[in-house]
Formats: sequence, C-alpha cells, structure tokens
Amino acid sequence: NWVVFGLSRALPEYGSRQRSTHFRILDTTGGRLGGDKSLHGPRRKLDPSQLQKRRRQQRSISGIDKRRRRNLAQPHFHSRKHSSDIFRINKTPIISNRKIMSGEHEKEQQGPAVPMDHGAIKTNDKADEDFRVYSSDDTPPRVVEHYRDMRKYHTVDFYRKMEKKYDFSDGKYRKLMTIEEAFDELENYVDASDPDLDLPNLLHLLQTAEGIRKAGHPDWLQLTGLLHDMGKIMFLWGTGEDGQDGYSPNGKQWALGGDTFVVGCRIPDDAVILPEFNELNPDMSDPRYNTECGIYEPNCGLDKLMFAWGHDEYMYRMLVANGTSLPREALDMIRYHSAYPWHDKGAYRHLMAPGDEEREGWVRLFNRFDLYTKDGDNDLREKMDQLWPYYKNLLAKYGLGGKLKW
Repeated sequence: NWVVFGLSRALPEYGSRQRSTHFRILDTTGGRLGGDKSLHGPRRKLDPSQLQKRRRQQRSISGIDKRRRRNLAQPHFHSRKHSSDIFRINKTPIISNRKIMSGEHEKEQQGPAVPMDHGAIKTNDKADEDFRVYSSDDTPPRVVEHYRDMRKYHTVDFYRKMEKKYDFSDGKYRKLMTIEEAFDELENYVDASDPDLDLPNLLHLLQTAEGIRKAGHPDWLQLTGLLHDMGKIMFLWGTGEDGQDGYSPNGKQWALGGDTFVVGCRIPDDAVILPEFNELNPDMSDPRYNTECGIYEPNCGLDKLMFAWGHDEYMYRMLVANGTSLPREALDMIRYHSAYPWHDKGAYRHLMAPGDEEREGWVRLFNRFDLYTKDGDNDLREKMDQLWPYYKNLLAKYGLGGKLKW
C-alpha cells in the first residue's frame, strides 16, 4: 500500500534535458504517513505539523481520488511548450493537469486517464487478441511477403542509402506541399503491411486523431495522431526496387511501413513477427552486425539506434526540418511508433540510456490509439470538410501551416 512518487525535472531546451530526482513515500491507506526519503539522504521523521501539512497535500494532488493514487506513480518534467504531470500504469503515461502555454498566460487542462480497458478506445467490436495477428498460415499473403522483404532488404547499407536520398540538410527537399496537399496524395494509399485495415491510410490517420480528441487529450497529441503515418508520402519519390511503391496495395512497400527493428545488430528472434525470415538478412552473416550490440555501445541511447528505414524516421526528420514546435514527446511517438520489438516486446533494453524508458511510455500511450481506433465502418472521410478547419488551426499553431519541405 505504499506508493513511491518520483519527481523528475528537465530543462526546456530541446535535446539537453538534465534531470534531478527526489522520491517521497506516501501511505495511501489513510494510516500513518511516512517521512521523506531522498536518493542522496536518509529517511527522516516528520513532526505532527509537517504530517498534517503533508496529509492536506496528499488529499489535493490534482483532484485525483484515492483509488487512482493507490496505483499511480508521478514523474514531472518540462518540455519546450508545456509542462505536464504524468502518471504511469504499467509504464504507460497518463496525462493529467497539463499546463498549456497560451501567449503570456498559462492555463491548466485536465487530461483523462487512458483506460486499461481498450473498449473505451476501440470503435469496433473486434477482440483485443484479434489485432496484429501474424502467422504464415493466418496472415494475408501480401503481409507475409511484405515482412519477408523487410527482413531481407533492411540493412545498414540500405539505411544509409535512404538517409542520403531523403536528406534535409542545407535546405534540401524534394517538393513543397501543404499538409492538405499531402493528404490528397495519400488519399488512395493502402498500407500493404497492415492486417487490420485494408482501407486508405488517410482514413486511419483521421480515426487516430479523432479517437485521441474524443478521449479529451491535448491538441498536440491529437495533431500527432493526424500526422504520424504521413511519412508514407515517400512513395511519390520511391520505386518498387527500394520498397516504396505505394500506388497499389500489391506494390512493394517494405521501406514505407511495417514493424521496424534495429539494423546494425542482431535481430531478436523473440521480439519480431515471423522470425523465420531473420536468416534472410545479409547483415546477420556479417560479424560486424550479428552480435547483441553490433555497431552500438551498451546503453548508447535510443537516438543513436538506426531503426529500419520507413515512414517513421522520414516524418520525424521532415517535422524537425520544418521547425515544428510540437514537443519532443510527439516527435518520439512519430519516430518510434512502428518499433514494436522495442516498445511492445521489450527488446534492446541493453541499448537504452537513462530517460529512454519514460519516452517509451509516451510511445506506448500513443500506440493504443494507433491500434484500437482502426475501424472499416467508421469512414470519417465523409466528414473531412467539417473536421479540417479544426486541424488546420492546430497545424498553424504548431508551425506547420502553409507550404512545407518534403
């Protein structure tokens, strides 16, 4: 019945998040309250006046009832545009008391808990266990072929080839388009790797965004839902040879979508789907790349890893190149949401750095909406004219209005 509340502070500068941590221990049963225990000092007893003050603080924590306090731990940090109190259930963050910056004023927006019961998120009657079913016998042949090609062709050399092709340095880009124009291009794109939705990807983006909006989460998270798969726009400049033919659901799309794994080290058999295809990867016969760490140092950190090139990495780089003000949590969701071996199966723990576990929690939160809002009967494209003005304002708010570099 004891809950440890961890206070984690970070600087607002992007990419330089220094932290200090202090733990306090609270008795959530209503009994005697303990003292404080710091990472750098022994536990100390509180006098009666301090205990009374602490009890008042405990009762007023963000208006959260005792039932939730029993199960939640609370880290706190500051980001570029906002600060937030995050509660975790099974490493999944729950947004609460988010402070939204508006001009010179700061207002608080109460965000809801993400339910453990996915029925509150899902817009269909499909059972949880029926999502993401992959096997050589039960999975559509096009999906099996897609993952065979992913495992065969995603190598360190291919990653570097794509990195060079889609370079944004020194002002480089391939085309100037608004987000709305990019949506028009994606309207007929069907993801060949998705066993759960055989409909245009634009529909999935709208369903994800509206699911997050319906749940009452902050607008930056809603916009993340709308943008997260737009990196598949690479099909405009890709070829089947490079796994980027998006003009047909039967086209080669192994470098556009699908679960990503780290190239440059051993592919984990117990964390990827259809692991029987791992032996097809030429890097697994190269001693530089076929060990547990491969080309990476232990605990090097998430951002040092090269995940198989796809829409995630491209869209992350595109947003950074265009100077978006979306917080780092949003960029992590976009960059790593397809990395299922990492955030779903627990692979690559030995390569993670301090702070990466917290980032994983954000990706796991987003993943619930990405997965469980897929619904072939919920065609929001018919409401696009009603929905678009709202999202257009969000794009402008986060620096993504007008023509962008793609």
